[in-house]
Amino acid sequence: RIHPDGLHFEDCFGLRLRHIKSGDIFWLHFSQTMTEVKEKYEIIHPIEECKYELRVRYIPRSIQDMLDRDRSTFNYYHNQVFSDYLEAVAEKVDHETAIKLGCLEIRRYFKDMPSTVFEKKSNFELLEREVGLRKFLPKSVVDSMKTKDLRRIITREFKTVSHLTEEQCVFRFFEILKKITRFDQEIFRCALGTGWSVAVELVVGPEDGISYWTDKGSTPTILAEFSQVLSIQTDSSTDPSKKGVLLLKIHGANDPLTITTTSLFVAENIADLIDGYCRLVNNTDQSLIVRANKNSSKRFSDPRPLPSITLNDTNNRKSFPCVTDTDDYAEITEDLYNVPEHFDYEINRDNIHVVTTVGEGQFGDVHKGIYSTREIPEMPVAIKTCKFQGQDGMGMADRLLEEAHTMRQFEHPHIVRLIGVCTEEPVWIVMEFCKYGEMRSYLQTNKHSLDTTMLITYTYQLSQALCYLEQKKFVHRDVAARNILVAQPDCIKLGDFGLSRYMEDQNYYTASKGKLPIKWMAPESINFRRFTTATDVWMFAVCCWEILMMGVKPFQGVKNNDVIGKIEAGERLAMPSNCRPAMYSLMSRCWSYDPGFRPLFEEIQHELCFQLDTDMEKDIDEKAKTQPVTPRIPTPTREPRSHVPKRQPRLPGKPTRHPPEIGAQDNDCRGSCHEKLRQLQLEESKLEENLRLQQKQAEADKLWLQQEEQQLANLCYVTVRNAMNAPPPPSMPPAKPPRNLSTKDPTPTMKLDREGDTVYRDTMLVVKAVLQANQEIMGAKSEEIFVLVKNIGKALKELCTSLDQEITSLPADYHREIDMAQKTTNKDLAQVINQMKLVKRFYSTTQVTDYKKCMMAATQVLAMDAKNLLDVVDKARL
Repeated sequence: RIHPDGLHFEDCFGLRLRHIKSGDIFWLHFSQTMTEVKEKYEIIHPIEECKYELRVRYIPRSIQDMLDRDRSTFNYYHNQVFSDYLEAVAEKVDHETAIKLGCLEIRRYFKDMPSTVFEKKSNFELLEREVGLRKFLPKSVVDSMKTKDLRRIITREFKTVSHLTEEQCVFRFFEILKKITRFDQEIFRCALGTGWSVAVELVVGPEDGISYWTDKGSTPTILAEFSQVLSIQTDSSTDPSKKGVLLLKIHGANDPLTITTTSLFVAENIADLIDGYCRLVNNTDQSLIVRANKNSSKRFSDPRPLPSITLNDTNNRKSFPCVTDTDDYAEITEDLYNVPEHFDYEINRDNIHVVTTVGEGQFGDVHKGIYSTREIPEMPVAIKTCKFQGQDGMGMADRLLEEAHTMRQFEHPHIVRLIGVCTEEPVWIVMEFCKYGEMRSYLQTNKHSLDTTMLITYTYQLSQALCYLEQKKFVHRDVAARNILVAQPDCIKLGDFGLSRYMEDQNYYTASKGKLPIKWMAPESINFRRFTTATDVWMFAVCCWEILMMGVKPFQGVKNNDVIGKIEAGERLAMPSNCRPAMYSLMSRCWSYDPGFRPLFEEIQHELCFQLDTDMEKDIDEKAKTQPVTPRIPTPTREPRSHVPKRQPRLPGKPTRHPPEIGAQDNDCRGSCHEKLRQLQLEESKLEENLRLQQKQAEADKLWLQQEEQQLANLCYVTVRNAMNAPPPPSMPPAKPPRNLSTKDPTPTMKLDREGDTVYRDTMLVVKAVLQANQEIMGAKSEEIFVLVKNIGKALKELCTSLDQEITSLPADYHREIDMAQKTTNKDLAQVINQMKLVKRFYSTTQVTDYKKCMMAATQVLAMDAKNLLDVVDKARL
């Protein structure tokens, strides 16, 4: 089934039998039965060695009309022509034309890729490794050219066609290929007439009708139009050594047009071709073929057609040499699951009572219902239905059943459970009901009552579900908050395993832009339509971002077409305000451009488990700190109460830790309780002591950091005003508390006579250039930042020149120390340049502010080291 609603140009299709070993082709008339086919052709070749192929053989005069009225047939025809081109023509074409045609197909196949996609070497390698260049280019081009040269040429050529739409790429491909070979014509060597006949090449096609030429370069001579043919007759002889004769009765001609072929099979081939064109032009199912046999009076005017061939069927699909438009996603949808003919989880529709509608979609609705069984009298369920019925909803119904079959294979506490299906129309999928509904709306409604620990719990549960799918070798392809349901306030479930695949199979991203989750997808999914576990990892991180942002959608205000450009430029979603650094670090790893650098779900699950345990321990510590402990040891005369430890939050998916059981004997109970109380008091006192020490340490660290910043600011200010009379900073910072290391105070600039001191002068120029850069970097444009760095480099170069002139007059013992200080400043400048490159690279992203701050810090380090260089020179002078 190419399309559930049928095809407007279904008369363009023909079925042929091709012998794989010899390449012999026999076209089958639509009036023939399979019994007739086997009896007729198995005497020539064994049927098991032959292959049935569905082809677009009868081409309408206007391809544009085919596109406008029947896109499925149009795409099928293009894929057929391109497949034939690679198989029979491409090796004969010059490399430049072959690359141009290949780039047109790459653009059509990956229509969402930006023009600069192949400037990244990793993208070209991904195309070469995952898809294969042989899918677009002939073998001779791939084998004869170096990869580097081929990538350079493809990058240049792809930019010239990147502005074309999918349809424009197809028409440009047809236009170029038609100059090389007339793929819209079929040519046969035959003779006109019988006896004394003239050898010609018969040309049959939509533009020239039934024509011939004696010389290939000449203009075809038209014998007849398809609309003029009244009947077609072939010789009935089955003798393979006998020549075939084809008689065409033409309107307005007294004698039939006689065509002599090398064999009867060639004559029948031409007869089927002309008959198909006549039916297409006359818009009728009436065949014009008349068999001159024993039943010569019988005309096949009302033949019984063959059963429709279903392209979605796996066994049939493998037999076709060309692919349909849905094969753009063949690598992610074909042969994953086969829907069984009989479902062992069929349920009785009469046992379901529909209560209300809880969701409406473009293709179907979701209802809440009550399912009654003997075991459970009233079970709340969710019912997914199909909006379209009959022929219109046939494709959607199949996908619903395939989704049910997929869900049937999963049994996990955080995946929506399938209850059963109703396969009779209307098709229903019955699933467990999650009363809190879709997660995104739940987050938005309860955002003031949800803490960070619970949000991390949700991400951990989602990682458990995806880790389970990873182990099952299943790719979800649409991990987003809208596809997650909230069963309980502390339990979520992943759902929607079928609709996204249905929409991909129908290629609706081509038909309706923006309906695929572009803003959630990995770059290789956007560029190459590749979906793997690594792409699920990317989408998982985006979904985590949604959860932490309380249901906010990613890339707000960014068009779908611009998302891939931002990702290619290195921009990622910003860290949510309530997100811990460890969590965002994990998300950033999941957003690695190279799929090989992304973690597996098993690793993600373990890391989230550790983070969640840490958060829960912190919560317990904070509660213990706010509640003072007043220990009361029971007196011996009073029976002590058994101590019940406070119940800790249980991590979903982890086994509950039960407290040790208390012995039955009273003495043991008293002794154990007394001992536990004492141990608990010791632990709590130690915990409070540790917290006090950590608080003191944090305050000391904060004070140390403030003093360090003040010292740096004072030092830069002093060097600009007057290095000789510079007052020392108000107070020297103490050593960082955690480390017992002695700190060496920076040496103030010595009081020397600076008149004519070029080293001192150039050092001050370096410091001034750094201060000017620090003042202007935050508001400067990319070009202005380059000028600022250039001024710093120029000042440092002059300082090095002055130092080279001065060093000859200094003692040799200090040369090595001066040389080391000079190398340090050069390294600092290199670091400033690297930071400038990062600022320019990420200038158009939201992260540019952070990179500018890093650049300012690098320039400050350069100023400090330049001042230290001056101090070393002054020490050598003394």
